Amino acid sequence: MSSRPERIAGFLLLAALAGCAALRHGGPESSLAPPSRYAIYYGHAPVYEALDRYDWVIVADDFPPERLSRTRYFAYLSIGEIDRDGPIRTRLEHRVGHKAFRKILLAKNDAWRSWVADIRNPAFRKILLEQADRDRQNGYRGLFLDTLDSPLAYETDHPVSGKGLARAIVTFIRELRRRHPRTPLVVNRGFAVLPRIARDVSGVLFEDFCSMYDETRRRYVFVPADTRNREMAKVRDARRENPSLVVLALDYGFRRDIHRRERCADMAREKGFVPYFAVRNLDTVP
Repeated sequence: MSSRPERIAGFLLLAALAGCAALRHGGPESSLAPPSRYAIYYGHAPVYEALDRYDWVIVADDFPPERLSRTRYFAYLSIGEIDRDGPIRTRLEHRVGHKAFRKILLAKNDAWRSWVADIRNPAFRKILLEQADRDRQNGYRGLFLDTLDSPLAYETDHPVSGKGLARAIVTFIRELRRRHPRTPLVVNRGFAVLPRIARDVSGVLFEDFCSMYDETRRRYVFVPADTRNREMAKVRDARRENPSLVVLALDYGFRRDIHRRERCADMAREKGFVPYFAVRNLDTVP
């Protein structure tokens, strides 16, 4: 029979190993139970009473979180694009200079007045990490990482100049996880790398799951089944890596289109996803 000190030492070793495993999988808060309801709100009106009806709310990081609310606020952080008029552009250009800043920009996204950005660039990564630090200090209890698809698409279209962008997204998210091990992270799409980062995030936003806004035709359309099935395969792969991965379905349409909303919600719930239906600009709360 082992002595009491030996038993205590063994217990501490097991606890340390369990702690390491928890950090690798994102810590206790990263394996959150799915919210019953969630919302995305990029407006500026102080609609806290409406947002209190939701468990999780994704907001722009200039929308102050309600600190005493049971609602968990996720701060928006674009890691694949830089807004032309946003604070990331201002801080990054000031730090590296105009010439070096221009080299970080890979392509234009005129639809959203932004640039696809080079997540491989150390200065850009540092600015993003500092913004994440600031968001946590300001009371946001989670981080929402957007625009993963933009650099992923750039690498597909430009395999030489874009080489390594997918890998850079993965390493950035893992670096962010190490920096904030107990902060829930939710990514928007990023299906090409989702199975590789599934253990490092709490959830994925499946934007355009059932209904989307067609920028070319300027109207809401249903997502083709073959497109959804292809993306669903990546979600299934990710859930094999992380069975507790929360999947939030986001679909677009007119608020008065009850048939579309209910059709998409039923389809999402059938897959075990949490549905949300909104207008394109995400500036109102249902």
